[in-house]
Amino acid sequence: MRCFALLLASLLFAGCAVPVQTMRPPVTHTYELRERRQIFDGFAALLAAERIKIATKDIGKGIIVTDSFDVLPEYCDCGKNLLGAEYPGERRGVMRLKVSDGRKITVTIDFKTRLRIRANNRLLVCTSRGVLENKLLAALEKDLGETTVHQRD
Repeated sequence: MRCFALLLASLLFAGCAVPVQTMRPPVTHTYELRERRQIFDGFAALLAAERIKIATKDIGKGIIVTDSFDVLPEYCDCGKNLLGAEYPGERRGVMRLKVSDGRKITVTIDFKTRLRIRANNRLLVCTSRGVLENKLLAALEKDLGETTVHQRD
């Protein structure tokens, strides 16, 4: 009976130590009466201002993919350790922007981050908080002098 109680306590402890991953859907905004190139070039300039390098830029397909870059802890949720503190380690992210074409242009930002924990070299997939995506979209709206037609976080 004592072994069973010890096993149960160990399983409960281990279950609490494993972070629950909840993935956030991509951030999507729609603009009306704008040219695709204008929005595309605006995002490229904003990424450069944030010191985020672009790996792929294809206006024909409407895609921008960034190189892996350092991510601030406030941009993503990687879970917490047993003491309630964020895991120390290196956070690296990649952002993929899709810009549709047409009268209404939809911008979809998919931001993926991974955390390499220093203590055990474990790799965690983190959930975006939407902070960086919304920061970029707000800056673009300011540059364009326009408000969002539709927004979904």
